[in-house]
Amino acid sequence: LLLGSYHAEKDNEADYRKAIEHFQRAIQLQPDYALAYARLSRASMAFRARGFTNDEGAMRTAAAKAIELDPNLGRAHWAMAWVMISDWDWAGAEQEARRAIALDPQQGYNAVLPFLQSITGRHAESIAASEYRVKVDPLSSGAHFTLGLFLFHARRYDDSLSHLKRSIDLEPRNYAANQMTVETN
Repeated sequence: LLLGSYHAEKDNEADYRKAIEHFQRAIQLQPDYALAYARLSRASMAFRARGFTNDEGAMRTAAAKAIELDPNLGRAHWAMAWVMISDWDWAGAEQEARRAIALDPQQGYNAVLPFLQSITGRHAESIAASEYRVKVDPLSSGAHFTLGLFLFHARRYDDSLSHLKRSIDLEPRNYAANQMTVETN
């Protein structure tokens, strides 16, 4: 699970493939491991969102299985929130995200709720949550990317570009940050 998590944070095609393999291997070794299903769902969703595949089955079935195995696992609800975002079900996604935070308050800085806030026009909330995430984990390429994304949504382009560039400095192969930097320039 740790190797899968490590690779998923890199945000590029090769590392997402490795992450998915590690999560699948964890499930093979322990078929009732809800957290492995939740992480597989999220990695599969990101792999699809980046355009590396059109298949969405893995993200859906893994999220549902994670909740089935452990309905009190915050990360399972976090994974389901991302599935609902892909369905454009903002209310359902927010309900799942808030359930995840209620079950695991340390996941409060996770990007799913700020993403929902940003795409529904609640920019101040999404930026504040993302600034907190950067403060908690200043060396996370993903944290800087999400803050850059939400600043972009809020039309704060110079601030956005600064965080996107920092994301790339921390992980040069970060696919999303590289794509956003090209679009922002």
